[in-house]
Amino acid sequence: MKLNDLYKMSIGDALSKMDIVDMKVHTDDDGEIRSLEIKYVPMPPNTPVAPVKAWN
Repeated sequence: MKLNDLYKMSIGDALSKMDIVDMKVHTDDDGEIRSLEIKYVPMPPNTPVAPVKAWN
């Protein structure tokens, strides 16, 4: 995915097109999200995307 492609879509659409290998959510003491770290592996073109799992 190119940076321009990422800017043209919602974060939900972008995440659904990525093969995420690690995600860290950083919060403050009150549980408010302060930052996200998302690592993904770029997929070759025309590779099917794995089904999205619910983050519970």
